[in-house]
Amino acid sequence: IDTTCAATVVLAATTNQPDCHIAWYNDSEELIGYGNADGEISVITEPGENIYYAETQRWDITADTLSLWNNSNLTSTTRPANFYTYGYRFVPSTDLTVYKMRSRFGSKVSIWKTTSANGVEMMISKQLDTTLNGTWQEVVLPTPVLMKADSVYYFGAFTGGRDSYYCSTAPASPNGALATYSLSGDGYPRNSSSIYYFVDIVYSLTALDTVV
Repeated sequence: IDTTCAATVVLAATTNQPDCHIAWYNDSEELIGYGNADGEISVITEPGENIYYAETQRWDITADTLSLWNNSNLTSTTRPANFYTYGYRFVPSTDLTVYKMRSRFGSKVSIWKTTSANGVEMMISKQLDTTLNGTWQEVVLPTPVLMKADSVYYFGAFTGGRDSYYCSTAPASPNGALATYSLSGDGYPRNSSSIYYFVDIVYSLTALDTVV
């Protein structure tokens, strides 16, 4: 791609391999992200020639996965039904790939990232089975989410008018800085909080297996 000035462009690629995703790299062989369900990703180019290439990768969600809430025996407190988003602000200390999300409450879970314009945009969202409210529910994301080191992300669960669950013990954060946040309504949790809600990400520090 040759541009005379910085521009936002959409790259696209497809694969006929089952259970695979498109990973996009720049000419320095740096992973810049994963394509959506159609293999597309938006990038901001630099003036001049920009080189990108796509790689088909198999998503192995069983290998080397980590999570924040690794202690399921914590005593929980119930917050009565409301319409809030509860979650966390997370700054990874290393690149990591999120495969799944876990929550003990809510109608959906989501991940957001900060942008270069000092805004916040949603990266991905996944509906939960509301009949399981009160128990840990784990959902596979439709597309893996790459979190870059030292970038700011938010993740959380929207209660959707249902009870939520929390405790007084902070979750583990071995791979970044974590802070609890909330929001009245459906959106990214932007208000600092002091309550630790049972919302989680399942991630890996290793790359996906290359297929093609």
